Amino acid sequence: MNIVINILQYLVPIFIRFIDRHSDEFLENLYHKISLKLEDKEMSTVKFIVYDITGKKINNAKAVFKYDILGDIEKSATEDGSITISGLKNAEYEFIITSGSKQSREHVTINKDNSYIERIVILE
Repeated sequence: MNIVINILQYLVPIFIRFIDRHSDEFLENLYHKISLKLEDKEMSTVKFIVYDITGKKINNAKAVFKYDILGDIEKSATEDGSITISGLKNAEYEFIITSGSKQSREHVTINKDNSYIERIVILE
């Protein structure tokens, strides 16, 4: 038991100095991670439901758009024929919806008031 107490008497001051030196950095990183999580709540979602001229849903449609410094992003439709794009910031976007040789350009403006936008796209 004395050995454990001697070891703890040696390690506790080292541990306290370590926490004292690195606590500011740890709190700064924690603040940054929390702020990133809170910013996600302010981001928006755009959903495109893609149809052909006859009114049939198109399941193989794709949407391409430019996103900040990442460049062109491509998102494919799910089984239900919709293309859902989440995490968009407040800005203007141009989406190019394609399926085979059919194409449509959709302009979407996102601001604080519209966190969820749903559009129906008819490819001709």
